[in-house]
Amino acid sequence: MQEDFHSRLVRPCKRAGRGFEHGMGNGARNQGTRKSPRHCMGCRRNRQGADDKDSRKKSRRRGFKIEAPAGAAGGKMALILVRYGELALKSHKVRRIFENALAANIRTMLGSAGIRAKVWPEFGRVYVRTEGIEGGGGDNVTTALRRVFGITSISTVTETTAAPADIMAAALSASKTLTKEKSFAVRCKRTGNHEYSSQQLAAQVGDAINNATGARVDLDSPDFEISIDVRDKKAFVFTEKIRCAGGMPLGTQGKVVARLQNENDVVAAWLIMKRGAETIAAGNSKYFEPLVAWGLNYSIKVETLSYADLEKLALENGADAIVTGETLDELEELEKTSLPILRPLVGMSEERIAAKAKSIISGGI
Repeated sequence: MQEDFHSRLVRPCKRAGRGFEHGMGNGARNQGTRKSPRHCMGCRRNRQGADDKDSRKKSRRRGFKIEAPAGAAGGKMALILVRYGELALKSHKVRRIFENALAANIRTMLGSAGIRAKVWPEFGRVYVRTEGIEGGGGDNVTTALRRVFGITSISTVTETTAAPADIMAAALSASKTLTKEKSFAVRCKRTGNHEYSSQQLAAQVGDAINNATGARVDLDSPDFEISIDVRDKKAFVFTEKIRCAGGMPLGTQGKVVARLQNENDVVAAWLIMKRGAETIAAGNSKYFEPLVAWGLNYSIKVETLSYADLEKLALENGADAIVTGETLDELEELEKTSLPILRPLVGMSEERIAAKAKSIISGGI
């Protein structure tokens, strides 16, 4: 039996022994004399102040293990901006908890790939600073981040201040490959209060690029896009947005036991992992490997599995549900168990299931 992936994300909190049971998210329950529960997630306390500008210092106070990347003393550092989707719909407190879990999962995934990096969350974004990725290590970093559930997209960015002059300088540097034969567009988003609007900044930067390169503006189908993300006193300029898996951070949505006896079961387990459930794989070991790359680190090798066996494993491991890869055509009789049985493939066509299985096994998303 392998190490539980969940255990890699959680270590004892400083408050251990004060009458609290520690775990991920809603797993922390108040057992002491205090009236309100305190959560412990990803080896740190998750009580966050309102000022996000000091989030890196606060992260360190909460126990984040932030290591300096190898070669950081003399090498060029790259900053990667990590975006998430569904987390933005949560309340401030819950979003902070999930952001911290996402940052912890990023550290674990990068660490398993042998990549040392600084990872810290700020409200609305997570940032990864690592050794320069232009020289060949970029593929490893990108591959690792694309396999972290909860991330919708990533971009390698140039960080500057929110002053228009500094943003224009960074944008001109990013567009130095443009020629007058090509078209371009400037996309701008802002968070915070500034003396300019997003449209005004995009127009100013676009004029500067047009004057410097002679390239024409095409907002509908440009050959080259320059994106600007202004967040309070900082701005980030980038030219590429890499799509990632999306979903919810792994380990934030309870625990399940997933049957793995065929490729359909692999797809079903992957979809449940994408929804953030900590997953225990049980079945044929040859189907474990595709999911290990996505964070699966707890598996039980079993030759044959009945629903009774799955239920027993789930109860022994504190799981909340059972996951199988059955399709609608295979549901002739519904098995009765004391736990819910999740069948995420019921609404999918055979072609879509086969395509998703091929993508997962080959390492895609």
